[in-house]
Amino acid sequence: MIKRTDFDSMDFEGGGLDAAGLDGSGLEDADLEDVDLENIDLDDIDLEDIDLEDIDLDDTDEQSLDPDILRFIEEVAETGMAWGLEHPEGWALSSGSEDSETLVMPLWSRQEDASACASDDWSAYSVASIGLDELLEFWLVGLHDDGYRVGINWDTELEGSEIPPLELQADLERVIDEMDSKEG
Repeated sequence: MIKRTDFDSMDFEGGGLDAAGLDGSGLEDADLEDVDLENIDLDDIDLEDIDLEDIDLDDTDEQSLDPDILRFIEEVAETGMAWGLEHPEGWALSSGSEDSETLVMPLWSRQEDASACASDDWSAYSVASIGLDELLEFWLVGLHDDGYRVGINWDTELEGSEIPPLELQADLERVIDEMDSKEG
């Protein structure tokens, strides 16, 4: 989740920002929510000229995260484990609450919470752990590639927060880095 970036350090050839009436000056701490993206012609932006090292991902405000998502991130980062529901034919999936055509894979930060949801339609599923490294390196990227979202710490009514997999990955990596810097 990118909240702030330094537009002055980015080279947008073709006038993408200029076409939107923005020249990039004075936007060092710009909140992207204030940028009118509807007036930017994305075809004019040459993504090869953007240096990702110039984008500050550490400026994400933890307070902007949903409390359930933040709890999930902190607990998974601390324990090194996430939990899902597995069946011989695959993992538990559900329709998205925001878009019924989008599939969501629910994950939990606590084994007992996942177990509580292995009932009704999911009674044939068993709780299975996913290690943090595997989650970051394979699962979240694969879920993104498949067009899925991640359900976070759903309750027994199968309701809760949903998040794009790569956003969850970035937030998890940031929290892990923060934890490592405090220990080191």
